[in-house]
Amino acid sequence: MTTTTIPTLDLADQAAQAVRELNHRTRGAGAFTGPAELYRLVAELALLVGRLPQLLGQLDQWLHTEHDAGRLRTDNRTDPGPAVRDAAAHLATPATPRTTWRTSWPARSSAWPTSAPPNQPHHRPKGSVFNR
Repeated sequence: MTTTTIPTLDLADQAAQAVRELNHRTRGAGAFTGPAELYRLVAELALLVGRLPQLLGQLDQWLHTEHDAGRLRTDNRTDPGPAVRDAAAHLATPATPRTTWRTSWPARSSAWPTSAPPNQPHHRPKGSVFNR
């Protein structure tokens, strides 16, 4: 494994942009020179998808660790426990359709973990959970 100095969120953005680019490049009939290229792309995507459960599990673990240590709270000062459980449920079901994910979790849940260095403003969806 290569050690990198790229920030974690930048890596996530690069992954999202790479998939977006693949969406564009594979639209037409000329996307591949033959079945071998398609086969290799599918194999690489299978590796990508196979690694997501570990990542999502680690995100879930971080969220629970921060909650258990009392470092999370909600914007409306209610108990963050239900919000953390809701977020964990969404992390455990990554196959949720895109429209459901985008409309159900951030909009209705108060469990959107964010953090920023002290005195640095950051965007936080309404009702989000954040570090104390």
